[in-house]
This record gives sequence, structure tokens and C-alpha cells, in this order.
Amino acid sequence: MRTNDFLETSRSSVVSMVKAVKLCLSILAIIGTIALAWTFLDIGQAYASGIIETSTLTNPWAIAIDKSNNIWVAEPGCDAEPSCSSAFPSYIGEYNNSDVLLNNYLEPSGYSSPVFLIVNSKGNIWFTEPKTNAIGRLIHSASPSWHQWTVPTPNANPYDLVFDNNGNIWFTEYSANKIGFFNTITHKFVETTVPTSSSQPYGITKAPNGDIWFVENTQQQIATFTPTTNGTVKITEHVINNPGGPTPHLITADSAGNIWYSEGFSGDIGKYVPQSNTYTNINVSVGFTQKHISGIAVDTKGRIWFDDSLNARIGYYDPTSGKINTLTLNNLNAHPHNGLGIDSKGNAWVAEVFGGPTGSLAKIPAGTL
Repeated sequence: MRTNDFLETSRSSVVSMVKAVKLCLSILAIIGTIALAWTFLDIGQAYASGIIETSTLTNPWAIAIDKSNNIWVAEPGCDAEPSCSSAFPSYIGEYNNSDVLLNNYLEPSGYSSPVFLIVNSKGNIWFTEPKTNAIGRLIHSASPSWHQWTVPTPNANPYDLVFDNNGNIWFTEYSANKIGFFNTITHKFVETTVPTSSSQPYGITKAPNGDIWFVENTQQQIATFTPTTNGTVKITEHVINNPGGPTPHLITADSAGNIWYSEGFSGDIGKYVPQSNTYTNINVSVGFTQKHISGIAVDTKGRIWFDDSLNARIGYYDPTSGKINTLTLNNLNAHPHNGLGIDSKGNAWVAEVFGGPTGSLAKIPAGTL
């Protein structure tokens, strides 16, 4: 090889090495920038490890946790928004705290697809049936029995429900733009129209002082009233202060009386402080183009749990530290939606609507996040 050729070849090799080093440094810089950004945002991301998943008989929707830390699952057998396309008897599942199936209760003929459910102090299950427009009850005993009562307004689509301090039930009527009252002893219904039309009331909860709060899915509002024994109430509405276009779904309250709600496609959770009439929006979907925050719950440490159905994520926001921790489920098609709860031991429970052929109930043991 001639000297000039050798020098030229060497020069080319050096240039190639320099370019390679620059490329590596650029990649490292990008990685560092991303890591730094996540550090500043105080967001932690984990992946599913140690999660226990048990298949449900039909697609699950919402869950309730009783005083024995057993998990009750409404299994409508569809992606209920707000109801299944046709009426058919479905199941209510009962699982112990180890996520082991105890019973699957098949509804009798004439019932249809339970969507939301709650458990009273006697262990009896109350639930909504949007497709048959009814409130139902399962008496939990050695010989279980069923009852249902039809909501007065046709096609009201009864949705989420909650007990007041007197054991009466208040529920949202998604398609009728009403709040329903049901006396569990006399079986009397009373309905109150929501002041804003076409609001599609969705989630409902009780605050520590006994007041009832609910969200208006299409109106970017939350609302409240003080329950009465006769079912007649006055509703007060509050506009959510978030330019991101929230579509509020579910709602809960912490021990201090602060109101927390999921904001759907905005990717936020919201906080409203009644005492000061102040709002805070927390973006829990940084870095995600598509997001849908629906389920929401508070644990005994005051952390606010949420799920993201479009990204199969579960996480919590810590109001004290401002930190957000999330976990991605093993099945990216799991679609965790309205079924989210935290038991007294700190375990998180998630209904995976499409988790497997017929859905799953997932347990995230305390300390996983």
C-alpha cells in the first residue's frame, strides 16, 4: 500500500470513530435529558411484578370491598358505557383477599348485567342494572336471594351508587340527567333533576361530613347536596377549573374532606377543597399521547390511586410529596377502567375488563409501588 493511501485510510478510520463517539454521546445526552425530566416531574414508572391475577367469568366492571376485605366484582360481560347492548343475566363474583374465587353468583332471569355495586354492614350487595333500569340486591347468605326494583324514569341508566349515613342509596341516572334516591327499607324512589341539562351524571361518593358529591361527565362539573331522609335535595354545581377539557368519571373524598375526581381524556386527576373553593389539577399522564383516567380511590395514607385504561397503567399521587408512581400491567389490553379499590391492608384491586378471554381481577400487593 502506498503511504498516501495508508494515511487516507487511517484518516477515514479516525473520522468514523469520532462520528461514532459523537453519536454515542448524543444518545447518552438524550437519555440523560429524559431521565432528568422525569426526575424533575417526580414521576416513577415500574412494571408489573408480583401482581396476582384471577380470571373472571365475564368481563368485570366495578368492584367493592367489604369489611372482611373480600372483593366483590360486578361482571356485566361487556364494556358498559353505560350499559350492555342487550339484556342478559350476568354474574357477581366474590373473591377473598388472596384473590381466590369464593363464589360466582348468577343473576336470575329478568336481571341484567350489574355495573356498579356496594356492600352494606350486613354483607348484602346492592347494585345497578342500566339495561333493565333497576336497582338490585343480593342477600349474601347460605341460601342467597335476589331482589330488584325498577327506577321510575324509563331508560334512566342507573349507574354509580353510594350509601348515606342512614343506609339509604343515592345513585346517578346517566341518561335521565337525574340523581336517584332509594330507601332500602320502604323501597321508595325519589328523583331530582340535575340543574345543568344533558350532564350525564357518572360517579358518586360520600364525604366525611355526610354530603354527597357526584360528577357531570359531559359538563366539566362536579356537584354536591346534603342528603335527606325523604329524598328531596338541592343540588349545587361547581365548574372544574381546567382548560384541558376534562371529562370527569369517578369521584372520592379523603379523610380531610377534600374531593378528588378522575378527569378522563385530559389525563388529570382533580382536587377540590370545599372550604376554600379551590381547584388543583394534577397531570398523571406525562409522556402519553392517549390517556384515559377513570378509576380513583384513596388509601389509608392519603395517597390518591388512579388507573389509565388506554395505557394499562395503575398508579398513585402522593399529595404530601407530590410524587407520582405508576405501574404498567402485564396485559397492555387489560383496560382497567372503573373497577379500582384499596383494601384496609393497602392492597390495590383492579378490574381488568379485557384481561384475558373473559377479564381478570388483579391484586397489586401493598408495597409493590
